[in-house]
Amino acid sequence: MEGLPGDRSRGFSAVPWQVDENSAALRGPSGDRGGAAIVFTWNTEYFAQRIQCTREDKQECLVTVRRLLELAFSAEERGLLAMDEMVRDQKQYPDAFLRKAVELTVEISDPDRIRKVLYNLLITTKYIANYHFLKDVLITETMLAVSQSEDLDYIFTHLIPSYFGMEFEGRVTEEYKKFRQARLKAGNQPV
Repeated sequence: MEGLPGDRSRGFSAVPWQVDENSAALRGPSGDRGGAAIVFTWNTEYFAQRIQCTREDKQECLVTVRRLLELAFSAEERGLLAMDEMVRDQKQYPDAFLRKAVELTVEISDPDRIRKVLYNLLITTKYIANYHFLKDVLITETMLAVSQSEDLDYIFTHLIPSYFGMEFEGRVTEEYKKFRQARLKAGNQPV
């Protein structure tokens, strides 16, 4: 079975990555895509090796989770365009991959297209392991979930913590609870 992480309709392929020839077909005039699409697929072992991080790396990824919380809550309260406005502040949001993910989420309504672009960018970057890989997967999966209007409780108590492993997922969930509680105390509307 082939697919990308987060693609609930498919599993992973048996090689580190390959071109899915079925998806690389040209579309005709009524196909609206106007070109060949190359889809990379992953094998589970390869993905698992790249996403492994030390506890210190996972702790650093909590900074990304906090930024994703800010963006996701803002999108839920004020719409997707609010995220785009926020990431224009490059001091607050210095991560180019995060800014690109927000741009795609705002501009493209099809989550499958967002997924393809972000995972293609992820696998073609110079770093493809550990901290950066985990960070970019967290960004990708959060933006995909936000683009589909997934419940924030689901995103930040189940989906995102699942990428940290059983021994660290509680820390991520606790970050979410603290963030949500701080917003309630500040007088922001509950979500």
